[in-house]
Amino acid sequence: MRNEAEEQHPKESEDSSWIGLQIAPGESLAATAAQNGVIGTGTFRALEKQLVTKGLKCKRVSGKASAVGIGGKAEIIGKVIVPTGMAGINGVIEWTVVNTPGVPPLTPVNLLHAVGAVVNLPAVSYTHLTLPTKA
Repeated sequence: MRNEAEEQHPKESEDSSWIGLQIAPGESLAATAAQNGVIGTGTFRALEKQLVTKGLKCKRVSGKASAVGIGGKAEIIGKVIVPTGMAGINGVIEWTVVNTPGVPPLTPVNLLHAVGAVVNLPAVSYTHLTLPTKA
């Protein structure tokens, strides 16, 4: 016989599992389906703290932003420009901050294309074919 607590929170089947990723502040995921850079509020706060230790900071910018994915439309907090280094090249990236604390930084496909990124899923590798040599 099931008690009331079990009815409110049914047990997951033994076949179910959850896999999560932890991204260190200052790192991001190459998101080949992301049209824009996206980051969650909690992850963004951790990134801001990491940048301060390097004497850097983010800049909030105005403008329209959207973030829609598999989970539906996200609540937008704002847009920021973040100092970024990728494969030894320094610059900035624009992130849309969403009101979902655990969303890791998602590097958008347009930036991946600009640096000649090759994401090889069968080989589980990520390389750059071309990188700009001048700013």
